[in-house]
Amino acid sequence: MRECRLHAHSISLLLFIVAVMVVGCSTQKFVPDKEYLLSKVEVKSDVDDVDAAMLHQYVRQKANSKWFSLFNVPLGTYSLAGKDTTKWINRTLKNIGEKPVIYDSAQARLSCQDLLTAMHNMGYMNASVSLSKKISGKKIALKYDVHPGEPFYIRNVDYVIDDPVIEQLLGLRDSSKWGLHRGMKFTVANLDNERKRITNLLQNEGYYRFNKDFIRFSADSTANL
Repeated sequence: MRECRLHAHSISLLLFIVAVMVVGCSTQKFVPDKEYLLSKVEVKSDVDDVDAAMLHQYVRQKANSKWFSLFNVPLGTYSLAGKDTTKWINRTLKNIGEKPVIYDSAQARLSCQDLLTAMHNMGYMNASVSLSKKISGKKIALKYDVHPGEPFYIRNVDYVIDDPVIEQLLGLRDSSKWGLHRGMKFTVANLDNERKRITNLLQNEGYYRFNKDFIRFSADSTANL
């Protein structure tokens, strides 16, 4: 009996998914005229060292989620709802489903800027980002192509400290104790880590009010060492 119940539940779930997929084809009723449903978003990089999957976080608009990367069940569930929000079933379907993501060109431009800023922060100062669109009916697919170029590296490092006591505490006369070195990639993360390192050292020595924002960088970087 238990196997029969499980079988029946599986069939019910399958029928529900099929119904949602069929209704999902009619999601165009939620797409205003001259606008498009965002059906797919890709981010590609032509440099292996740059993980394109990591860059997705900088894209402001994502397509509606899918079950098992195949079935647009959340969007289809939303589409099952009628327009009369006074009815419980319509409110419930909209709450458990996903509202269609309508393509916003302003958000796409900001995504390009955010991707470019991310590349600069990673040391790719000559990076560029291009956006391509593919329209099919009332749907649009986007592809962000990231072209990092050559990374920049730190060429010269020099610590300028007016207080000799602090200079001695930090031991900066010994370059092996520096957090930044010639040949390191010029990234925001590397610079910020050095700020944190110096701040922690000074606070441990009693400079409790010292803040990492007190540290300024004037870095000379170049793509060719």
